[in-house]
Amino acid sequence: MYSGGHGFFNWLRTDPRFAKQQGCSYFLLENKLWQLFGLDSAYGSPDRKGNIGNIYGGQIAWMAQERARAPEKKCVLLTHHQPFSAFDEVNAALEDQLRPLARRNQISAWFWGHEHYCAVYDCHNNIPYPILLGHGGFPERRKPLRAGAPSLDFDWNFVDAGEFVIFGFAVLDFNADQIAVRLIDVNGDPRYHFVIN
Repeated sequence: MYSGGHGFFNWLRTDPRFAKQQGCSYFLLENKLWQLFGLDSAYGSPDRKGNIGNIYGGQIAWMAQERARAPEKKCVLLTHHQPFSAFDEVNAALEDQLRPLARRNQISAWFWGHEHYCAVYDCHNNIPYPILLGHGGFPERRKPLRAGAPSLDFDWNFVDAGEFVIFGFAVLDFNADQIAVRLIDVNGDPRYHFVIN
């Protein structure tokens, strides 16, 4: 993506394994009870560094249409950029773009990773489970919570001897209309768990 996404999109258009993507960088995975949307918040970023999330093209309308088709299903949203932050000031554009869906309780959980930390927020702006999951591959030192930050249910405050955040990942186990989420560190040790319902 540092090349402007040209290689990425060329690959999507030419590799037959991605034919069903129809050249898109966003997707929907779905079963009888859940919709998991992966939206591209990076390609249309208005700043050169890519720090501001922006949903380009018709993704929002497409997601709203898919949610309207199956409003009884629960929804998990995946984006690269964060809608808000307890650690940094955030441009509100991304959250503003998705606010109509959130106001209609159409998003059950939202995972993002732009910040290189991990935190589980308390319900915020009609998102019952907002989860920062960006501690998977870039060394970062802890930052303090900013004044007036949204409240956290869990803060991944595990650091190594060099005071860098310990890498980790999440495992999601779907069980009917619930998702058991386990946050696991790079050594395989479970650090926190919760249930999205």
